Amino acid sequence: ERPKVVFCPSTRLYVLYFHLDHFQMRLPHYHWRMVGVATSRYAVGPFVLKKVFQPDGLPSLDLTLHQVRYGDMYVEAGDVFLIRSVDNKRVAVSKLDSSNF
Repeated sequence: ERPKVVFCPSTRLYVLYFHLDHFQMRLPHYHWRMVGVATSRYAVGPFVLKKVFQPDGLPSLDLTLHQVRYGDMYVEAGDVFLIRSVDNKRVAVSKLDSSNF
């Protein structure tokens, strides 16, 4: 659902993040509540699935990304943060590292 794409300068790949789930119509909730990660040499794909995970071990629903443009004393330019809903109860922010690209 609602994919987001960022460019990773160190790998020179486009990285796509998306909410990955299995929804059954007869049940009123999501089951997997995970983030999928796929990469491509081009912004429009094709993308290859690389990883499925729950950031910080927390279930993830709607998500967005923030890629830092200009560094300062706390973050470096290019750092990426994943902001997401945790079970529609709270918001979680995770700094993504190279294992997530």
